[in-house]
Amino acid sequence: SLKEPPAQLIPDYIILDLNMPMMGGFHFLEEFEKFSSAFKAKIKIIVLTCSLNPGDLKRAKNSKSVIEYFYKPLTERDLQKL
Repeated sequence: SLKEPPAQLIPDYIILDLNMPMMGGFHFLEEFEKFSSAFKAKIKIIVLTCSLNPGDLKRAKNSKSVIEYFYKPLTERDLQKL
């Protein structure tokens, strides 16, 4: 497993845009899966995307850490839903 940061630096949530420069969202999810189960259990991932591809939704939801999938733009109502 990868070297994990100290507990005080671990976020409760990550809002993950699938369309990011240098490391796309799916690449991030693949790397995130390499962490220990205990580490991953502490973090909930919310995917944010402009993709309407149903395959992207299915692929994102395959990650146990992804708790929600929102389309851009993120609204206050979306955040309240969480």
